[in-house]
Amino acid sequence: PLFRSTRRLLEEHEFLSKDGVVIVFTSVGEDGQMTVASNNIPKTHRSALTTITVLNEVLKDLAFGVPASVCAPDIRPTDDDLGQAYGVLSGRIDQLLLYCGSIGDRLKNADSARDVRAPKDREGEGHAFMRPVIQRAIARVLRHLITQGQITWEGAMTELSKLNWEIGKAPWLAVYNPETRSMISGKEFSELLGHLLECHLAPPSRQAIKNTRKQFKELRNLQYPVSEDELAAKLNSETT
Repeated sequence: PLFRSTRRLLEEHEFLSKDGVVIVFTSVGEDGQMTVASNNIPKTHRSALTTITVLNEVLKDLAFGVPASVCAPDIRPTDDDLGQAYGVLSGRIDQLLLYCGSIGDRLKNADSARDVRAPKDREGEGHAFMRPVIQRAIARVLRHLITQGQITWEGAMTELSKLNWEIGKAPWLAVYNPETRSMISGKEFSELLGHLLECHLAPPSRQAIKNTRKQFKELRNLQYPVSEDELAAKLNSETT
């Protein structure tokens, strides 16, 4: 089932409501039944940022702090609660579109989303936020870090804006292989990306950084290109 604010965002949000930005259906069966879009976007899709399934999951993770009734399946929220939740979620989506490599503007100014997602012969320069596995990882990590008090929303946006959003760079190497120019599937790799994002945004300890860099080496058979000291510098930095 759709999260209560998902449909409204599809209908009213200035960017998400544009035709093709969110893939809702992927195919029509022989008997006329439509298939709801899952987690994947065709590499060559000309307008898509995400799918309805991914957007739904992202919104659930971003819904921390909104009225509880909006997230409870067995409670009917008031119009005021729904309005408040929509305002919060719409604002958070706007900020992600800005601070995650200015992806909103990049798409508005591109001839095709494909050129942003995977430019021909230069896929490693494609924009990381165009990949659903990365969208979901960012939302999960934001929820965890902010609800645990490790960083504020504003601090997290600042740190996200500092990342290199080329998919062939850290931390996206957890789920992308520049040599094969392909995404790496598997739960362990998406979890690794989550740990790396934590280390880049608000590492809990130097030991956590050590463990995550070790995990990257074991899973990807590569040395993580950002040093322990670079990541540990954030242990003493302001997160507000």
